[in-house]
Amino acid sequence: MNDSIAAFTRSSANVTPIYETTDLVRFLRSSFKLAVVTNSEDEVANASLIQVGLRDHFDHIVSISSGLPPKPAPDLFIAAAKAMKTAANKILIFEDSNEGVQAGIKAGMDVAQVMPRHFANS
Repeated sequence: MNDSIAAFTRSSANVTPIYETTDLVRFLRSSFKLAVVTNSEDEVANASLIQVGLRDHFDHIVSISSGLPPKPAPDLFIAAAKAMKTAANKILIFEDSNEGVQAGIKAGMDVAQVMPRHFANS
């Protein structure tokens, strides 16, 4: 795992932003607390967010590095809600995976599924 993380962080300069997503994050940040909840490790999430210029827009990163089970288990989302001191029914998740959608629903949160552009033409 450490080799995989190191390889990713060395190549993180290749991460490119999805401008619709970066615009949405910047818009939401002006009014809401934001967190990233990911099945990736902390180092991978941080490297990606730094590369696209969004790291400072998020109050918390909750990842599998915390030792919690990955999505579709709800634990990562529940941990994010606790870190943000926000009730589950006051959270809206933007999620791009079926596992994440399942996890958010299990956590008692509202979920908006975001479909990557390449799925729209399938």
